[in-house]
Amino acid sequence: MRIEFTRAWLLLLYPLMLGIVIFLSRKYHTNKVKKYLILTIRGIFLLCLILALADMSIVNMSKDTTTIFLSDLSNSVSGNEEDMKQFILEAMQSKQEEDRVASVVFGKDVELEGEVTDNLTGNILDSPINTSHTDIEQGLVKSMTMMPKDTNKRIVLLTDGKENKGDVGTLVHAIKEQKIDIKVKLLESQINDEVYVDSFYIPQKVNLGEQFQVHMDIYATVDTETKVTLIADGEKLVTETMSLNQGSNKYVLHDTAKKMGFVNYELLIEPVHDTMTINNSYSAYTLVETSPKILILYDEENDAVQLEKIADSLGLEYDSMASHTAPTQLENLLTYKSIMLCNVSADKLDNGFLEQLEHYVKDFGGGMVAVGGENAFALGGYYKTPLETVLPVNMHMRGIKDKPSVAMMLVIDKSGSMAGINLKLAKEAAVRTLDVLEDRDEIGVVAFDDKAYNVVDLQKAENRESIQESILGIQQGGGTSILPALREAYEKLSLSKAEIKHVILLTDGQAENTGYEGLLTNMNDNKITLSTVGIGSDTDIGLLSYLASSGNGRFYLTKDGLSIPRIFAKEAFLATRTYLNNMTFTPEITSYHSILSSVYDEGLPPLHGYVGTSPKDAATVLLTSPVKDPILVSWQYGLGKTVAWTSDLSGQWSREYNAWGRNHILWQNIIHYTIENYSREPIELESTLKDGEVEVTLTTSGEDDQLLDTSVQVQTPSNKNITLNLEPVRKGVYRGRFLPDEIGSYMLKGVQKDEEQVLATGLGGITVPYSEEYKVAKATTFKHFVDQVGGAYIQRAEDVFGPLDHPVKSKKSVVNGLLIMAMIIWIVDIAMRRLNVMTKLQRRIVAPMSRGIGYIYRKAIGSNRQKNKKVMDHDNKSHKPVEVIEQQIKSHEKDNLSKKNSKPSKSKEAQQASGGLNTDQLLGSLNKKK
Repeated sequence: MRIEFTRAWLLLLYPLMLGIVIFLSRKYHTNKVKKYLILTIRGIFLLCLILALADMSIVNMSKDTTTIFLSDLSNSVSGNEEDMKQFILEAMQSKQEEDRVASVVFGKDVELEGEVTDNLTGNILDSPINTSHTDIEQGLVKSMTMMPKDTNKRIVLLTDGKENKGDVGTLVHAIKEQKIDIKVKLLESQINDEVYVDSFYIPQKVNLGEQFQVHMDIYATVDTETKVTLIADGEKLVTETMSLNQGSNKYVLHDTAKKMGFVNYELLIEPVHDTMTINNSYSAYTLVETSPKILILYDEENDAVQLEKIADSLGLEYDSMASHTAPTQLENLLTYKSIMLCNVSADKLDNGFLEQLEHYVKDFGGGMVAVGGENAFALGGYYKTPLETVLPVNMHMRGIKDKPSVAMMLVIDKSGSMAGINLKLAKEAAVRTLDVLEDRDEIGVVAFDDKAYNVVDLQKAENRESIQESILGIQQGGGTSILPALREAYEKLSLSKAEIKHVILLTDGQAENTGYEGLLTNMNDNKITLSTVGIGSDTDIGLLSYLASSGNGRFYLTKDGLSIPRIFAKEAFLATRTYLNNMTFTPEITSYHSILSSVYDEGLPPLHGYVGTSPKDAATVLLTSPVKDPILVSWQYGLGKTVAWTSDLSGQWSREYNAWGRNHILWQNIIHYTIENYSREPIELESTLKDGEVEVTLTTSGEDDQLLDTSVQVQTPSNKNITLNLEPVRKGVYRGRFLPDEIGSYMLKGVQKDEEQVLATGLGGITVPYSEEYKVAKATTFKHFVDQVGGAYIQRAEDVFGPLDHPVKSKKSVVNGLLIMAMIIWIVDIAMRRLNVMTKLQRRIVAPMSRGIGYIYRKAIGSNRQKNKKVMDHDNKSHKPVEVIEQQIKSHEKDNLSKKNSKPSKSKEAQQASGGLNTDQLLGSLNKKK
C-alpha cells in the first residue's frame, strides 16, 4: 500500500499557510493553553484541506479481474460458432473466484450478451446482429466501456482479424493507457477454393455515342477458368471464357453509350472451381447525357400521332410506345425528362410503372403531361392512383348540381377460387366504388358462389360505415353460378327510381352459359346497364363479353386482379355520364401563364368536348370551360412539374386545334414547362463506398458564396426513399454520408434550394455490391495492432485466465473523508472562539476540581490544628490568630467566587493584576506564619 497525490505540488502550501496562522496568532489575548489548542486545531484543518486539494489516494494492487470474451460472428467466420462457444465454456472451468466475465458479439454492429457476471452459461453467441461486415474497433470500444476502472482488465478476441469496417489501430493508445491485456484466438476461414469479382468500374457519366472502358478485377485463390458475361440493361454485350491465375486478374473491355439516361451494367462470372456464388456478380451505373428526351405513351396509336408530329416539328427526341410496355424501373424512367400520356387508361399501365411514377416526379424532378379522351382521367381509372396523386386535378368532380342520380349493384364472385388476394381486392373495389358515389346515390351488393347472397340491400350511399362493414364481411364459399345473382341484382334495381342504373359483375371462373336472354331483355327494357370484369385465364371470356355487349356496358379482363379497384372506380364514374362532356365551346383564359406565351394573342380555337375533373387547391388553372371545369391546369409536385389537358389530341374534340397554326407553340410551352430548367448550372454528384458507408459529394459551379439548402433524395433498391441533408465542406462543395442496408442500385437526386425555390438539380447513382466479408482478405492490419498493444495469441482454453502482463493498481480516493474531517474541525474551531467553550469547560470542570483540592487541604490543616495549638498560642502576641487567618481565607474565597460569577471571562493574569489572591496563595502565607 502507498499514498499518491494527483497534485503533489499543492503540499508546498501547507508550511506557508501554517506560518501565516502562527504569525497572526501573536495578537490573541488569551491564556497559553487555549492559544496552543486553537493553533493545533487550525493546523490540522489546514492539513486536511491541503491533502484534499492535492487529491490524496491510497493505492493497492487490484485483486479483481474483468474478462470480456469478444466474439466475431461476421460472415467471414461463418461456421465457427459452435467451436467458439465450446472454447469459452472450457475456459470458464479455469476461471479464478475473483474473476468476473461477460460476452460481447460483433459483426457490422455490436451486441452485449448480459452484464458482467461471475459465470457464463451455454446461452451465449445467440444474439442477432448484422453479419455483413467485421468491425473489431466497435467491438473493442464496447468491451472497454464495460470494464470497471479499478480492476484488472482482459479482452479475449475470437476472430479471423479481417476487419473491413472501422480502424482498430486507433485504439492502441487507449488500450495501453488502461493496461488491458489482449489475448487472441485466431479463427480459421471455412472457405477453400474461391473466385470472386473484386472490383468493377465504369465512368459515372459519359456522353451519348462516347466509347468508354469497363474495368474488372477477378480474384482467385486457385488457378482455374471462368465464364465472363457483361450485361448492359439486360442486353448481353460480352460472353467469353477466361483463364485465371491465383491472385488478382485484371481485364479491360470497351463499350459505346448507345442510349441516354442511366444504364445498369452487370458483370457475371461462372468459375469452374468455387465455393460461394454470392460474390460472383457486380453491378455499376453510368449516366449517359445528351439533349432532353420525352416518352409518349398511348393505348391506341392514333391518339399519339398528333403529339409525335409536334415533337418532330420541334426537333425533340422522343420514344413512342404502347402504354402496357412502359418502363417499370426508375432508372429507365429517368432516361426521359418528361412523360406524355395520350388518352391512356390506368388499367393498361403496369403496376411497376405506377409504383415508380410518384418517385420519378416528386423526388427526381421528372415531368408529366396527361392528355384527355374517353379513356383518361376519371374515365381511365385514375381515381386514387399515383396518376391522380401527381396530376394537378382531382378525378372526383365537385359542386355538380345537375348530376343525375345513380343506383349501382355490385355482383361479386365469392367462390372458393376467389379465396385470398382476389377476394380481398374485390372487396376493396366495392369500397372504392362506395367512395365515388354521392350520398344521394344508391348502392347494393350481392355475393355469389353456387347461389346468391344479399350482402347490402340497395340503399343510399350515405350509410357508408355500415355498408363498408358488410362488404368487408364477405367470406369465400363453394361453386360458381352467375344467373341467380344477376337476377337478384336486376330485381332490386328495377324498384329504384334513380335516373342511371348500372350493374358490375366480377368473377374469375366458369358458370352456366344459357338462360340469360330473358334477364338481359328485362334489363334493357328498364334501362339497366351491365359491365363485366374477369380475373385470370380461367375466366369464361366469351360469356362475360356477351353479357357486357348485350347489357350496353364494358368488358374488362385483368390477369392478376390488382387493377380491380381501378376498374370499379372507373365504372362508377362512367355510370354517372357527367364526366364525359361532348359540347362545343371556346376555352376561357383564367391565368396568363408562361405556357400561354405567344399563344392567345389572336384568340383560341373552339373545342368539342373534354373529361370532367376538378382542380387541386395548389394548382394553376389556365383554361376553363363555360361551366368553369378545368381544361388546362399545371402545378409543381415536389421537384417535378405536371400538366393536365382534359380535352384530346386525336381530333375528336380538338380538330380545330390540330389545324391551328399556334398549336405547336402551345405544346412546345407545355413540354418545356415540364422539363427541368433552373436558374443555376446543373450540379455534379459523386458517390463512393467506403467502410460500409456511402459518401455523397455534391459540387456546384455557382460563383456566389451563399450557403444553400442542399440535399440528396436517395431511392433504395426496395424503392424506399431517404432524404440525406448535405453539409458545406468548402465553397461550392457539400458532403454527406448514409449507411446502405441493402445490396443493389441506389438512385440519387441532388437538389439545391433557396428557401422553397429549386435552383439546381443533378442525378447520380451508386451500386452497393456484396459484403466485403465474401472477399479473401489478409489480417495484416490486425496483426500489427496485436503487436503494438503487446497482445498474445492463444490456442488452448486454459490459457485465457493465465497471469496478467499488465496488473492494475486499485486507487481509492480519500478526498471526501478529508473534506468531512476538515468540516468537523472547522466547526470545533468556531465553537471554541464564538461560544466560549474553554470558559465553560473551566467553570464546569476546573473550578469544581479546585474546590475539591481546597477541601482536602482544609481537612489536612484541621488535623494538625490541635498539635500546633501551643505554638500558635505563643505567637498570638506577634501574629494574627489562626481563626482570623481562616476568616480571611473564607472571605477571599467568597470574594473570588462572586468575581467569577460576575466576570466569567476574566483571566488569571487579570486577577493577579488587580491584586487578588487565590486559595493556594493564602494557604501558603498561613504556613509561613506558622
